[in-house]
Amino acid sequence: MAKDMTHELTWSDFCQDDTPWCYFVAAPIRSIDQFARLVDVQQRRSGGNPVTRILRGWRCLSPAGVHQEWAAALQFPYYFRRVWDGFDECITDLDWLPASCYTFFATEVDLVLPDFPRDFSILIDILQSAASEWKVPNRYNTNEPTAPFTVVFHAEPENAVEALARLRAAGADPIVSHLSAQFLANTGER
Repeated sequence: MAKDMTHELTWSDFCQDDTPWCYFVAAPIRSIDQFARLVDVQQRRSGGNPVTRILRGWRCLSPAGVHQEWAAALQFPYYFRRVWDGFDECITDLDWLPASCYTFFATEVDLVLPDFPRDFSILIDILQSAASEWKVPNRYNTNEPTAPFTVVFHAEPENAVEALARLRAAGADPIVSHLSAQFLANTGER
C-alpha cells in the first residue's frame, strides 16, 4: 500500500450525500483518535449536526463484545436484543440519536471478531446495508431526512495488509486512505 496510491482523508470527506460508506486508514491509533475529533469539530463548525463515534476493536473480540461496544457508543435503547437482528434494527433506526450524518471510526479492525469470521462478515454486511438505507428517505415518511453513514476502518500500520485483506474477504471494498503528513506531524506521529 504505497501512500501515493491512496486517498488523502480530510474532514471534508464526510457528511456529503456522495460520501462513500467506508474508508480504510493505516495510522497510529492516537492519530486516528485525534482525526475523529477533528472531523466532529469541523463538521459542527460548518453547520452540521454530526454523530461521530470511536469504536474500539480490542473491545470487539466476540459478537457480544461488538454488540456491547456499539450499544454503549450509540446508546442503543433498552429494548436492544444483543443479536445481529437487533443490532441491524438499531443501527438503521437511531431515532434517539438524530444527526445530519453518522461517522464511525472502528479502530484496530484486525482485532474485531478474530475468531468469528462468519460474524465479521455479518457485521460488515449490516454496516454496508445501513449506509445504503440511510441514503434513502423512509418510505412511510418521505419528509424524513437522509443522513450520510460512513465507517472508517483503522489498523495500525504493521497490521494494515492483513486487516485490509480481511475487510475485502468479508465483502467491504473500502477506499484505501491515509492521513496527511502534515496532520501526522501535528500529532507527533510520522
